[in-house]
Amino acid sequence: LESMFFVGNQIPFIVLEKLMDLSFFKVLKQTLKCKQPLELGKRTLHKFLIVDQNSKPMDLIHCLQSIMLGPEGRSNIGVAKKDDDIGDIGTATKLCKHGVKIRKLEGDLGIRGMRYESNAFGAVLYLPVLRVDRHTGLLLRCLLKYEIAQEPQGVEPEVITFFKFIRELIHTTQDREVLESEEVVQGQSTDLLGLLGTLDVLVSSGNMHSIKR
Repeated sequence: LESMFFVGNQIPFIVLEKLMDLSFFKVLKQTLKCKQPLELGKRTLHKFLIVDQNSKPMDLIHCLQSIMLGPEGRSNIGVAKKDDDIGDIGTATKLCKHGVKIRKLEGDLGIRGMRYESNAFGAVLYLPVLRVDRHTGLLLRCLLKYEIAQEPQGVEPEVITFFKFIRELIHTTQDREVLESEEVVQGQSTDLLGLLGTLDVLVSSGNMHSIKR
């Protein structure tokens, strides 16, 4: 299943759609229509093949990207390309010590829904849910490779930007536990630090953006 997400292995939607016309898949589609899987790979296939959409992604990697990004919209967290700006973010533990609450975004809001709100009573950083399962690392590596390939053409690497931000939030087990306690990080969360380290190696600092408020 996961090999279908490699950038060079993309099967056009029109081909997959023809497969779904077979009687076996028609029965399966009716069975699964109301059951959205939690695993990222299966969730992507579910959205791509089962869920009715006004505008279908052209292939699975674009569908995966649309799930990670969420509905159209812009985060109110500013983006900066200079890695020197990273120090302004602070880890999850430090943010909490300074009175910044971290909350998960509800519904299907993804990376584009993340926001920072502050007023006289305090500050809240809203983050999309990141569910870690056995295939999350592989799928994200495929997606980041796709964004790296697209960046020279002027396509903003939004998923890369997000994971650079998460990498700066999570330095220690304590940081991870802060995000776990708010259900921002779910699933096999003990694998998260290793996953983030792998993504750091994959994407050089020249291709990564940092985020600051």
